[in-house]
Amino acid sequence: MAKLGDFLKSINTSKTDLMSGEEAELNEKDYVPFIINRSMSYFPDTVLLANSMNMFSTLPKHMQYQYFRLATRKGKRFSKWHKEYLPKKHELVKEFYGLSDAKTKDIIDLITKEQLKAIKERLFKGGPDK
Repeated sequence: MAKLGDFLKSINTSKTDLMSGEEAELNEKDYVPFIINRSMSYFPDTVLLANSMNMFSTLPKHMQYQYFRLATRKGKRFSKWHKEYLPKKHELVKEFYGLSDAKTKDIIDLITKEQLKAIKERLFKGGPDK
C-alpha cells in the first residue's frame, strides 16, 4: 500500500512506477487525484500539469498518475500546505468548548461580546496578554 508521500516521491524524484506489479490495484485505491493535483500546483514548473489534470479529472487514476510521473521533470519539490488563518476569537471559543474548526465556525456568530470576555478571562493563564 502506497502513501501520499510515496506517490509524490515517485512522481518527483524516483520515477518508479507504483501502479504496476503485484500491488497495482491496492496502490490505485490509495491514489487521491485531488491531493496530488493540489500538491503539484504549488510549483511553477508543474502548475500547468496540475491544471491539465484538473481539466481531465475524469481520467482513471492510473492514467493521471502516469501522466504526472512521465511529464514531470525529476527534482525535489516540497511545500507546506496552506492553512486558513483563524482569528483570536475563533481560537478562544474552540479551546473553551473543545470544538473542531468546522463546529466553531458554525457557532462563532452566536457568541456575544460579554460571553467572549468571560471565556477570555476563564482561559487566561497569566503573563503578558497578546
